[in-house]
Amino acid sequence: MKANYPESWAYVAGLLDGEGSITKAASRKHYNVFIVNTNLAVLQFVRQFAGGKIQVAKKSNSGVYAKRGFVYTHRWYIYGESAAIFLRKVLPYLIVKKEIAQRAIDAYYAA
Repeated sequence: MKANYPESWAYVAGLLDGEGSITKAASRKHYNVFIVNTNLAVLQFVRQFAGGKIQVAKKSNSGVYAKRGFVYTHRWYIYGESAAIFLRKVLPYLIVKKEIAQRAIDAYYAA
C-alpha cells in the first residue's frame, strides 16, 4: 500500500461499496476485489494509492451513456495477500460490503 491517509481510505471504501465487488477466487483460497468505473482517472488514483492493476473491461452502449455512443468501462482489481491487506484498510469505512470484506479477511488469514 502506498499511503495511509484515512480520508483517502474512506473515499476508496465508498468506491468499493458503490462500484465494486468482492468475490471468492476460483481456487477458494482467497478473494478478489474489483472496482469498475468509466472514469479511468478515478481508478488510476485507486491504483496509485492502493496498488493493484487496471484493465479495460468492455465497451458499453447501454444505460446513461448510450446517447453518447460507446464508452469504455475500466476495472481495477487486486487479489491474494494484497487484497486482504487492502480490505483491512478499508474495512472501518465500508457500509454495504463490510460483512463480506470481513469474511474475506478471515478466510485469508485462516488459510
